[in-house]
Amino acid sequence: VTVSGSAQAGNTVQVSWSGQSATDTADSSGNWSVTFGAQQVPAPADTQITAIASNLNGASEPASRSVRVLPAPPATPQIDNVSGDNIVSPGEAEAGVTITGSAAFGNRIEVSWGNTNKTEIAGDDNKWSVFFSGDEVPKAGSTVVSAQAVNEAGTSESVSLTVIVQQLLSAPTINTIVKEGSLSYPQKGDGLTISGNAPANVPVNINIDNTVTTDVTATPQGTWSVRLNDAALLELIGSNDVYVTYQLDSQVSPQAQAEFSVQPASPTVSNSNLSVCCEDNILSGDLAGTAYPGSTVFVTTQYWTDNYAAVTQPVVTTLRDETSATPDWKISIKHELSSYTSLSVAVQACYENVCSAARAVDVGYGVTF
Repeated sequence: VTVSGSAQAGNTVQVSWSGQSATDTADSSGNWSVTFGAQQVPAPADTQITAIASNLNGASEPASRSVRVLPAPPATPQIDNVSGDNIVSPGEAEAGVTITGSAAFGNRIEVSWGNTNKTEIAGDDNKWSVFFSGDEVPKAGSTVVSAQAVNEAGTSESVSLTVIVQQLLSAPTINTIVKEGSLSYPQKGDGLTISGNAPANVPVNINIDNTVTTDVTATPQGTWSVRLNDAALLELIGSNDVYVTYQLDSQVSPQAQAEFSVQPASPTVSNSNLSVCCEDNILSGDLAGTAYPGSTVFVTTQYWTDNYAAVTQPVVTTLRDETSATPDWKISIKHELSSYTSLSVAVQACYENVCSAARAVDVGYGVTF
């Protein structure tokens, strides 16, 4: 810093500034000047510079001037990640959010988020923090936090940080999948459509028992659907849970859940030697065929006596055979019918408590398939 002034030509001028001094001689025009190096300039504060002129006859009274030394212009402050990952969850937004950062000690930090402005002074640890209440946190979406530092020398450049404020998402919906609760198989190429609602244009994930997983995009009208062909349904024989979620602004919604069942196909009967004989009307013989692997095959015989009033409560006998990895099944039958007027035999397969349609024949006095 250069300090200059005037005095009688030839006089020696001694200039003092907060313990530092410099000397010059006034020129023929009475002008003098001294320079204080960077290390001689005092720290920012209100200071005083004094100057005394002297010659062989003595020294003058001191002249003085008050000088305020300003700090350097503030550096741009720093903003820490908000909520750790710059994503504010609905719960965090409701509770309020603290935003922190760093700046030079003593700088005034002006922070803006949405429509709210906050001010804080950086501490002697060069840290600052401001709190935005739940009412002050911006609405859900992509938001910007900005900050600048201010001191007597001016204002720093502004720094900004993008922060996602998540909204409280509702779960998607799933339309009724199968009205009767169970879907017969095979469907002769009809397949099955699962559909529902979600916000417009968002990605939707559909997970069916971790067997079928697919992603679709909701329509501009807020609907979604996925089509399962017969090959996919064959992998879903039995009871199934459907889980559906969607993603919005990097946020995954709560999941919707529904259930549906796919019935196995009715068992086939490839071999039968059933017959009714003798005075006791004994039904006996073997039944064999194929069914969905892993299912349980039930053979039910029903007969009615001469009392037709009892037709609504027939005598029922059920035998079972559990198929293994192969689809083959076989059941041996020996059953005394007593006197009967009508007789039927039905074959049915059940898998995971989901049963096929029964393959039944009303055989009357003779047994045929």
